[in-house]
Amino acid sequence: DGTLDLSDVVCLLGHLFQGSPATLPCSTDAANLSLMDCNQDSGIDLSDAIYKLAFLFQGGPGPVQGSGCIPIPDCPQNPGCP
Repeated sequence: DGTLDLSDVVCLLGHLFQGSPATLPCSTDAANLSLMDCNQDSGIDLSDAIYKLAFLFQGGPGPVQGSGCIPIPDCPQNPGCP
């Protein structure tokens, strides 16, 4: 939805541990990595959820790609920023 909030963490945790959503929002692995790898460790995993929670609730560092909407090619769920 173009904003970083708790729903992003819940969605990522659901994907990782419950298989829901079954797929990530972008159509390529590279696009998903650009969108979801907020700690820039070249993976999408639990550490990204923890990183986002620390940013949102403990004043931790922000996502490396920023906390606002960023346009990502090959990501139909992210058609561009307003």
